Amino acid sequence: AFHNLSGWPEGEIIYRNGLTQPASEGLTILFYGKTSHASAPEDGINPAETMARTALFAQGEAAKPHQGMVLCTVVGMTAGTGDFGISAGEGSLKLTLRAEYEEEMKEMEASILSFAAEQAKKTGLFMEYRISDYFPETRNSAAGIRKVLQAAGALEIPVKEMPSMWRASEDFGYYLKECEGAVFYIGNGENWPALHTKEYDFNDNLLETAAAVFFRLAEY
Repeated sequence: AFHNLSGWPEGEIIYRNGLTQPASEGLTILFYGKTSHASAPEDGINPAETMARTALFAQGEAAKPHQGMVLCTVVGMTAGTGDFGISAGEGSLKLTLRAEYEEEMKEMEASILSFAAEQAKKTGLFMEYRISDYFPETRNSAAGIRKVLQAAGALEIPVKEMPSMWRASEDFGYYLKECEGAVFYIGNGENWPALHTKEYDFNDNLLETAAAVFFRLAEY
């Protein structure tokens, strides 16, 4: 598999041995309480404070010492409808968990959910959660990378080794759990807009390079 990568010279192949991208998952925690008139919040059960405590706890868990890189990013947080006359009765906290080692991501998930459940119980809230967009670690095999470098050499394409893993996750990691292989990257250009920014657009110039590499790989 290949991915385009901004910040690297256009057309160069970038590779990394072993772990090349971390594991990640989307964690949605839902809190259900009770609405009330905004003038009498004591008559309801507002989840906002519990949500805030959970978000802070989650980020604190990520900041603890770990074997590898661990991140927890708040990607969404809503409570109530925004009606100034109604105290919120339910809320949603969305987190992206990301870790160099999949096991540490799952440990952080369990810790966050345990804290959220404990806080919900204390405040009379009902809590549930969902896991989405789960991506395992992406670990290149030595044989897979060797073939990529062989193809690049035959095509006289410059190559560079990544000094550290790319923090983005990749579903190709599922394939690498089942068989040997590798994901490599082709540089978009050193000043090309980064992925997931409004300025980003796919660099069509990379298609010819990618096709040539895969054609050569098919021969090995």
